[in-house]
Amino acid sequence: MDWLLPEIQKRSPGLHIDPFTSLIVAQVYREVANDPNAQGFARWCGAGAILTGQLTDLGNDQLRVVIELLDSEGSLVYESNPVLLNAMDPTSAYAAMLGESGMALGLLETDDETDLTSPITNSAAMALYAEGLAQYFVGQVSTAEMNLSDAMELNPGSGFLDSRLFWAKSDR
Repeated sequence: MDWLLPEIQKRSPGLHIDPFTSLIVAQVYREVANDPNAQGFARWCGAGAILTGQLTDLGNDQLRVVIELLDSEGSLVYESNPVLLNAMDPTSAYAAMLGESGMALGLLETDDETDLTSPITNSAAMALYAEGLAQYFVGQVSTAEMNLSDAMELNPGSGFLDSRLFWAKSDR
């Protein structure tokens, strides 16, 4: 979800989206909950809406994603149809997930979807980013910084990756 939040924010400035705080709150919940799940998180944090989903690794670089929107009580408000994604094609995966997230949130499409650019276009950089983000949120900041720095080398010019690397450098 972190990957999608900046574009969702652009599409709906009225939504309060702070990726850093959102991810920190989610990590704290995972650490304090006895049986952490999306419904419990929705009730625990009290946000008006929780965008979440189910990710299944099908093997052979294929992923299955179902986007879900929960209300503050953890009730399912929206569930997308399953979307098959190719993990080796982050640009297409980004567009598909953003489209499903936009439908869940009732957001209008941008005027020209062809201008949509994934903040990560290299599949190896995407894997390093995901690993780095996971490490960052469990306190492995130095390792996260290395992975995010490597991701930047594979996907130069990504303001998104640069912002995540900034988190790690600032924390260290």
